[in-house]
Amino acid sequence: MMRGPGSFVQRVAVGLLFLAGGATAVEGQDIGATLSLDDAVGLARANNPNFLMTANNQGPADWAEREAYAAFLPTVNTSLSGQYLAPGIPSTGIYTGADFGIGSTDYYFSGYNLSLGYALSGSTFFEAGSARANKRATEASILAAAFNLESGVTAQYLIALRARDAVEVARRQLDRAAQNLELASARVEVGAVIPTDGKQAEVEEGRARVGLLEAESLLRSEKLRLVEQLGVQHDGGFELISEFGIFNPSWSRDELVDRAMTTHPQLRAFQAQESAGNARVKTAWSSYFPNLFVQATWSGRAREIGDTEYLIDTYHNSVARSQSNCEFNNQLANGLNGPLKGYPA
Repeated sequence: MMRGPGSFVQRVAVGLLFLAGGATAVEGQDIGATLSLDDAVGLARANNPNFLMTANNQGPADWAEREAYAAFLPTVNTSLSGQYLAPGIPSTGIYTGADFGIGSTDYYFSGYNLSLGYALSGSTFFEAGSARANKRATEASILAAAFNLESGVTAQYLIALRARDAVEVARRQLDRAAQNLELASARVEVGAVIPTDGKQAEVEEGRARVGLLEAESLLRSEKLRLVEQLGVQHDGGFELISEFGIFNPSWSRDELVDRAMTTHPQLRAFQAQESAGNARVKTAWSSYFPNLFVQATWSGRAREIGDTEYLIDTYHNSVARSQSNCEFNNQLANGLNGPLKGYPA
């Protein structure tokens, strides 16, 4: 006998209670010969495109929070340079180093720099809070999407179960109609009833057969709708094996409303989005706060001559030039009639 609408409502209530206990994810990505509600929910969580799009927001939200907290870290800049000057005679205009007694050698130059900077502003704190609020809103939206997905899969699974039961009812009605037709045909043959009764039995048997075809078609459609929510490819040739007991709900309206207002994932998602919006407003106002910037720098350079004998030779040449100039001035002072200040020396 076909169950009434009240029975279906009770089964939906049982299915929603089943969701409250959570569903176990399945490792496979395909539907086998049988499909339980646990497997259906697990497949949906692993393959439903809309849910995966929402769940994919978790990664960017996590990295945005890390980036916001990274703003509290100082910045470090380093640089290192090196240079090599090959041996040669330097020139200045039309003069070369040889005109001044400057020899030729090679040089090595090196330089280094290390700077440490730290910037802090009021917006840094509020941006971190905003990123944290956005992450919570993302997590809440994912939980809400998971709840909606599981609720939709459970409801569709129960609808498919109802369609399966309707096929059984239609098959039994066809069996009874076939038996009635056989009985009516026998009575017509013996003249117990008029031929019209036999034709009426044929009509009833045809209607029952059409009803069975319609029930089977509806079952295939409901299974395909279930497969569509799971996000997998299948022709619907599987058996539904989960069963639910029937009971009379004892909840009151106020109890249900209070539970929905405090624990419903969609409501929590809206509350988290509101908190994220308030955090963004505070971040915008924080742009008027002053900024603090501190920087320290350490740098240096070094030079090394390639030929150490070059320095000694240069010093000797300088001393020789000074001695020669001094002797020349002494001779010049001795040959003058007047004194030459500082000479002889």
